[in-house]
Amino acid sequence: MRSPTRTAAAVAALALVVAACGEEQAAPFGTAEVTVEPVSQVISTPATLTARTYTATVRDAARVDVLAPAAATVGAFLVEDGATVTAGQTLGSLRSDALASSLRQAESTYLSAVMAERSAVDALATNEAIPADSPNTFVNRLEEAQVLLAEALEEAERLRADNASDGLVRAQLALAQQYRAEYDAWVRLKDAVTSAQAALRSAEQALEQTRAAAADLTLVAPIGGTVRIATDRVAGSGRTLTVGSDVAAAQPVLTITSTVGHRIDLTIPEVDLAPVEVGARVDIDLAAFPGEALTGRVARIVPAPAPTTAAAAAAPVTFVGEVELDGDGGLTLRDGLTGTASLEDLTFSQRHEVTLEVDEVDVVLVAVGQPVVVELDALRDTPLAGTIVTLSATPRRNATGATVYDARVRLDAPAAGTELPQLRGGLSGTGEVEVERLDAPLTVPSTALLRSGGNEVVYVVRGGVAVEVPVTVLAFGDLRAAVTGAIEPGERVITTGVERAEDGAPVEVG
Repeated sequence: MRSPTRTAAAVAALALVVAACGEEQAAPFGTAEVTVEPVSQVISTPATLTARTYTATVRDAARVDVLAPAAATVGAFLVEDGATVTAGQTLGSLRSDALASSLRQAESTYLSAVMAERSAVDALATNEAIPADSPNTFVNRLEEAQVLLAEALEEAERLRADNASDGLVRAQLALAQQYRAEYDAWVRLKDAVTSAQAALRSAEQALEQTRAAAADLTLVAPIGGTVRIATDRVAGSGRTLTVGSDVAAAQPVLTITSTVGHRIDLTIPEVDLAPVEVGARVDIDLAAFPGEALTGRVARIVPAPAPTTAAAAAAPVTFVGEVELDGDGGLTLRDGLTGTASLEDLTFSQRHEVTLEVDEVDVVLVAVGQPVVVELDALRDTPLAGTIVTLSATPRRNATGATVYDARVRLDAPAAGTELPQLRGGLSGTGEVEVERLDAPLTVPSTALLRSGGNEVVYVVRGGVAVEVPVTVLAFGDLRAAVTGAIEPGERVITTGVERAEDGAPVEVG
């Protein structure tokens, strides 16, 4: 659905034409209704849809390596080289002083990140709780400082225009700088909260991964077959591993050879790992056999082999999901064939995701949890709703050279009974982020506001005349402003030509 602000804009567009009486060539006026509705501040960003799919590669299932989850030392082998084992059988165990140390470090980093995030949030809350010097007019000092800043700059410009002394102008600019410093301090605190929250999410993710690795030091047979102890790659010289041998992360420790069949290896980027679980149903389309879908289940998930070059080491972290096929479908499978895989049981929200490019000017207004409406260029009549789930802590340069921050949006599932839109990865459009929402007592179009005598006023049409009414602006949305004042819902205010309106001047609603 479109935001309330946009609905109100449509109402405002139906303004009545008002003409001042008593003038032969009266200039036209436009009016709009005073309403009671939420006011939303919205920013627009480029949006790109991604569909969660995975690169699939056919592998000869006759051979499966049991990999070390991290740098470790062989603690025990419970089977002999050449023994026959069954799927799920325990083959041995590893121990890792480095992993234990990494776990302690990850726990310490996580606790520090928690404290830093709490400290940043508390500092921001304290700043936002500073009361205004005029509490009957402003919500807090921050709002007051913003208004006073604008007024001080406006007064400085007025003094310049009136050829006032340099001393008076400098005094107003110094006052403006004082208010700007208060606002800038709030911006820095807001940025500190964003950075602390990003650091906390990163620390939490690292801790979860380290804990998972620490719990994965037991060597288990993924399939049945004949087991072989792998070569000691650290020591070299072609020797096989023994108890006490060191192994690197993702290094084969044991190899199990089966007799028949193939499997599918899914390449899983770290950011797409969450919905992939052991036992998940998978559909595979191989490039060599278009229209001949294969199915299977994820048997296990392991880290991708350790990179061998500096360039590869800088690439995003990936995992391998090993899929046991339900059958070959009568196809002649060969090791190395590639294709695309998708998870059969993913929900709509898991299957699709949107990435927003948030400009550096707007990023301080954007936060995790804010609602988003996405309009794709190819599906203008099907807006998608969602919520920001992550906001990158570091910027990048987009295709136009602008500095942007990536925000990931999880889409809401369409309402029950609603036909699912035909989405494709790579579709682009615009995301509208609601960065602030106020349940306003009254709202008027922003074009109805006029500065008069140091105050904001609106002109209300009452009894056929324009009546000047002072109002207090609480917040600005895209097209409407939340206000308080001596006006009532349903009254009409002048929106077009308001600068020509005069208090008490007769007008005729045409």
